[in-house]
Amino acid sequence: MKWLSTLFFLSTLAFFSSAESVEHALPATEPQNQNHPEAPPASAFQQCEKTVLTLYSKYFGRQNSQRAFHVMLACAGLQGDPLKRKGWKNYLPICPAEPPGGNDWKQDWDNSVAKYHPCADSCFKHSSRKSWRQIMSEERTASRSVDKKLKATYSWFRQLHSDDLSVLDRHYPAQQCCYSRGKLITEGPGAGTPDIIFLAPGKTPIRLRPTGPLRAALFHDRFDVDIIDERFSKWPKGWEDYWSLGWSPVPTRAPKYWGVDSHNRSCEYFKD
Repeated sequence: MKWLSTLFFLSTLAFFSSAESVEHALPATEPQNQNHPEAPPASAFQQCEKTVLTLYSKYFGRQNSQRAFHVMLACAGLQGDPLKRKGWKNYLPICPAEPPGGNDWKQDWDNSVAKYHPCADSCFKHSSRKSWRQIMSEERTASRSVDKKLKATYSWFRQLHSDDLSVLDRHYPAQQCCYSRGKLITEGPGAGTPDIIFLAPGKTPIRLRPTGPLRAALFHDRFDVDIIDERFSKWPKGWEDYWSLGWSPVPTRAPKYWGVDSHNRSCEYFKD
C-alpha cells in the first residue's frame, strides 16, 4: 500500500506542474474591446440613409430606380455625404415667422391646404434660387474627385428614369410655409413641406413654368402629391415617414409650433 501512496503523490505532483507550465506558456489575454475597437459612430448621412432605405422598402417594395433619388431628397448635404453636396434644400428660402407679403410668395389653394396640411389656415410658396438643372450641374462639379463606385451608388440622376429626369431638368423646387393664426407651423402634419416641382396659384414667371401651367400641375402631383394619395391612405397619419422620405421642412429660427385646429385643440394630437 505504501508504494501506491507514493505513486499517487508523484502523479498528482506531475499534474499540477504541467498545468502550471501550460499556464505560463499561454499568452496573456487582453480585454476584448482592446482587440476589437468599436466602430466609429455613423455619420448623419449614414443614419439618414438607413432610415430612408427602410421606409423605401416599406412603401415601394423592391423598386430600385427611385431609391437613390429619395436618399438625395432626404440626406444630401448632411455631414458625411459621400458626394460632398450642398443639398437641394440649401437653395430654398427660409420660412418667415409670420405670413409673408409681396408678390414673391404665392398663396396656396385653400382646398389643398385643408386636405394636406391639417391645422393650417394658410400656406405660401416661393421658388428655389436655382433650378434642378443647376443643382445637378453643381453636384457633378462637387463630386469630380469622388470614387467612381460611390458616384454609381449615390448619383441619383444617373439612375432616375429618363422621363422623370427630363421633367426635373426644366423645373425649380420650391419652399412651402404654412401658418395657423399668423404663426409659422414648424412641427406636425400642418407644417409646410418643400416641393420638388414648384406650383402655385396666380401669375408665375415663365422661367418657373417652362412646360406650361397644366403640365407643371401634373408634374407637381406626380412628384409631390401622389405619394401621399397612393402610399398614405390614412393621411395625415404617416406624416413623419413622409418627412423622412425627403419632404421635411427646412429648419427655421421660428419657435416650435404645431398649430391649432378649428376646434381650438392643439394639433399635437396627431402625434398618436
